[in-house]
Amino acid sequence: MIQGGDHVFDALEVDHKRAMQIMDLYVETEQVIGLKVHQVLGNHDCFGVFPKSGVDPSAPDYGKQYYTERFGPTYYTFDHKGVHFIVLDSIGITGDRSYEGRVDAAQIEWLRRDLAGLPAGAPIIVVSHIPLVTALSCYEPLDWTQTPHNWTNVVNARDVLAALQGHKVLAVLQGHSHVAERVVLNGVPFITGGAVSGNWWQGSFLGTPEGYLQVDVDGDDVRTQYITYGFQTIDRQDVAIGRG
Repeated sequence: MIQGGDHVFDALEVDHKRAMQIMDLYVETEQVIGLKVHQVLGNHDCFGVFPKSGVDPSAPDYGKQYYTERFGPTYYTFDHKGVHFIVLDSIGITGDRSYEGRVDAAQIEWLRRDLAGLPAGAPIIVVSHIPLVTALSCYEPLDWTQTPHNWTNVVNARDVLAALQGHKVLAVLQGHSHVAERVVLNGVPFITGGAVSGNWWQGSFLGTPEGYLQVDVDGDDVRTQYITYGFQTIDRQDVAIGRG
């Protein structure tokens, strides 16, 4: 299993007590799954970054440390059934205590070294919380397009794609946007996996209800199925195309 990021509802703008409570709840819930879980850093997994939290940057667990102390490095690789998985850290913490979609220079250099060490033709799947490529970058009414920073997609995705060029990338798995979509660029599918919470537990978001993505790899073929689980809310507020 891959947990695609945003382990908790939000750690960006809550105090330390609340951040610990929701992380403990996630860890407890994960045990029920009974599978090896590969973690991906999400923006909501960065503690106290927004000034509204009242947290000082010198505080224990601040920012990504909240994640790394529990799950380890924010970017890494693993191999599963002959496929090389590359998990990226796509969260760029900005100087004004916000974030943007970004894969930093040190990580891109690490990515190049990892790719250089692979056998020719090795099958690769890349995983990123914030999408590298998404149709939503063209959809202006979304709330997060009005923020000071780009929350919709990775702003330096071209640098990442340049590093991947010439390698056998079967797919890029993405999260963050709460939509299920598949965009193909230069033969590579960029697959965004929806969200367990849908429209933050209040219905569907741009046509995607609460659910998760099942991924099947057969040779070079990557097939996906979005699976819903019948969650019901007493305060249904679906977000549809055109409403923003």
